[in-house]
Amino acid sequence: MNKSQKYLAGGIIIIAAIAFGIFIISRPRSQPVQNTQGKTTPVLADLPAPNGWYAHRINSGNIIFTREPELPAIPATESLAYGEQIDISAVPVSGSLPDWINLNVGDDVLAPVKQWGILNGHQTLQSVVTTPGDKALDFIVFDNQIAYIFSLYPYTSNNPDIEVFRKVVDAFANSK
Repeated sequence: MNKSQKYLAGGIIIIAAIAFGIFIISRPRSQPVQNTQGKTTPVLADLPAPNGWYAHRINSGNIIFTREPELPAIPATESLAYGEQIDISAVPVSGSLPDWINLNVGDDVLAPVKQWGILNGHQTLQSVVTTPGDKALDFIVFDNQIAYIFSLYPYTSNNPDIEVFRKVVDAFANSK
């Protein structure tokens, strides 16, 4: 193999690696399928960002807290591309709660462990969800046929932001 063929092979490998990286980043996040069945998206009230975090309203039912004052200008992408974050969404619950969970939270592959609980009188569900980039800790607070979904990304069991995440969830549940 001569020198120009080596450069050509190296260039092809670099282009393939870049294409693969773009494919991985642009794959859909393992988020609930928001099957609203004709219901309007609930409006999520403004929530104060924790110290050292910035609030970014995505739409009337979604707020993302990041450590950056501005979201990166990444067009038509999933929110995981924003990096470290706490994502809060409000979605309507259609039908029975078990049916909604089966349809929207993830199967036993994406979310193998689901823990039910009660927080300030509200039924809750916690799960660790596998996403294309990493794992996310999801905590859902159910209130009057609305699911308030809190996601910490990336999630590891020793992530120091777990305490901040818990305080955000607790403050929200205590306000309901």
